[in-house]
Amino acid sequence: MLGEEVLIVKNLNKSLKGKQIIHDLSFTVQKGQIYGFLGPNGSGKTTTIRMMTGMIKPTSGSIKIMGCDIQEDFHKAMQNLSAIVEHPALFDYMSGWQNLIQTIRMLDKKVNIDHIKECIKTVELTDRIHDKVKDYSLGMKQRLAIAQSLISSPKLLILDEPTNGMDPSGIKDIRSLIKKLSKEHKITIFISSHLLVEIENLCDHVLIINKGKQIASGSVQELVKESSSEFTIIVDSVDIDEAIHVLQEQGIKVHKENDKLLVQCLKEEIPHLVNLLYKKDIYVYILNQKENSLEDYFLSVTREVI
Repeated sequence: MLGEEVLIVKNLNKSLKGKQIIHDLSFTVQKGQIYGFLGPNGSGKTTTIRMMTGMIKPTSGSIKIMGCDIQEDFHKAMQNLSAIVEHPALFDYMSGWQNLIQTIRMLDKKVNIDHIKECIKTVELTDRIHDKVKDYSLGMKQRLAIAQSLISSPKLLILDEPTNGMDPSGIKDIRSLIKKLSKEHKITIFISSHLLVEIENLCDHVLIINKGKQIASGSVQELVKESSSEFTIIVDSVDIDEAIHVLQEQGIKVHKENDKLLVQCLKEEIPHLVNLLYKKDIYVYILNQKENSLEDYFLSVTREVI
C-alpha cells in the first residue's frame, strides 16, 4: 500500500510580524501511513497544519496534496483533504444528522444517503445520530466531526489533537477509530497530539519539530532505538560515590537515587562500564534496564536548545 506520495511538504517557511516561525520544513507522507506530528507547545505544529489546510499562506515553500500544489490548484488539492483543526465545527442545537446535512450543503458535489449512513456507521453513531449534539459527550462530538470529514471521501485526513480533553474511554474509542479508518478505509492520516503514548501506539512514522525546525523523523521503532537507555546499577553502598566519579569521567550521565545509581547510556556501552568498575574493585550486583519509549526519545531531543 505504501509508495504513493499523498502529502509533500518542501522547504516550508513562515514568518509572522518579522519573526520566522517555521524554518525550511520538508517531509513526505506516503499512502496508507498514520503519520505522527510532535513538538512541544509553541513549536509550530498548529501553524504548519494551518498552512497545510490552506488557512494561512506560507512565506515560501510548497505543499502538495495528491500532486496538487495548494497555492497553484487550491480547489483540486482540497478535494483530497479533510481536517479537524482545534475544535470540531458543530452546531450544538442541531442533531448529528442535521450537522451532516449542513456539511453536505457546503460541498460542491452530490452525496447519496447510503454514503452518509455508511459514514455514521463507521464512527459508530447510528443509535444517537438524531439526538441533539449538545447532549453528546466530547468523544461523540469528535466522532461526529470525523463523520463530517468522511463525507467528502478524502485521501488525507488531518487530525489536530483529536483526543484533547477526553477521558480514557473516549481516547480508546478514537484510537480504535483511527486504526479502522487506516486499515479498512485506506485513508492516510496525519495526526498531531501531545499524548506521546497514543502516537507510539498508533503511528507508522513520526516527525518531531521544535522552534519551527525539524529535529527528528523516522519510524517509532527507529527513534526509540536511537535513544539512550536508562539503567539501574546497584553496587556496595561504600562504593557509590567512587562509582559515580568513574562513570562521569567516561562522560556518562549518572545520579544517585537512594542506594541505586541511575545511568543513561547506550546499551552497547554497558559491558565496558561494568568492566571498568570491576577494574576499580567496584562490583555490580544488580543491573536492570528501563524499557525505552517514544516519550523518552521526545524529551531527550526537545530538551536541547536549537
